[in-house]
Amino acid sequence: MRVRFIDRAIVGLLAGAIAVTLVPAGSVVAAGAATCVVTNTRTGATDGTLAAAVAAAKGGDELTVRGTCRGTTSIGKDLTIRGIRPAGAGAPTLDGKNLREVVGIEKGAKVTLKRLLVTRGVGISFVFATVGGGIVNSGTLVLRGVRVALNNASVGGGIFNGGRLTLGKGTIVTDNHAWVQGGGVANSDGATVIIRSTGRISSNQADERAGGLFNPTGALLDGVRCPGPFVFNANVTGNAAPVDEDCGSEAV
Repeated sequence: MRVRFIDRAIVGLLAGAIAVTLVPAGSVVAAGAATCVVTNTRTGATDGTLAAAVAAAKGGDELTVRGTCRGTTSIGKDLTIRGIRPAGAGAPTLDGKNLREVVGIEKGAKVTLKRLLVTRGVGISFVFATVGGGIVNSGTLVLRGVRVALNNASVGGGIFNGGRLTLGKGTIVTDNHAWVQGGGVANSDGATVIIRSTGRISSNQADERAGGLFNPTGALLDGVRCPGPFVFNANVTGNAAPVDEDCGSEAV
């Protein structure tokens, strides 16, 4: 009952509060870290934070990311954000600094993230829980070649999905932690999680339930393959929790 209550409460809060809660924050580059450079491919303009580049962009623009961009970014317009890794450079990274969620997609926005590491995020804080350590999605989000790793929250350590989420080719949600449920991903009532091609949820942990993916009654799944007696190519696998190691649901 505790698990179900937390999920219902979060859904209600997200419906009216996400656009207010996800306030853009600038990136701070630590000494010695690869400098954050975000370029708008339409205008050629560059910014030193993802939040500033998003604020200046128009719907439909593509932004490229080099280096490590630190802070929290809220996205309320249709954008593609693509990581670029020059020879000898580290992975293009969005880093939450263990302070807030890394990226928030607002309702109505259609966003694609490509070839990025989303890491060190801590979920949005509500009265009873924190949600979505790495990503909080209330819009339509497609991840391609993205690694979501080392994020923490009460519900949805890696991602909390309140919209339509697609884990596409080469995307992995891994090494995230939830203090309650959905170590890798937590779906919400009326939301949809889709896994395509080589997308997977692996090696995450929840302290109570559903180490990989939590999917409540009323949420939808497409292409999600949880381990079972007749499943030989599971894409939610190798996760850990006291109950429902890989996939959990209120209906179970």
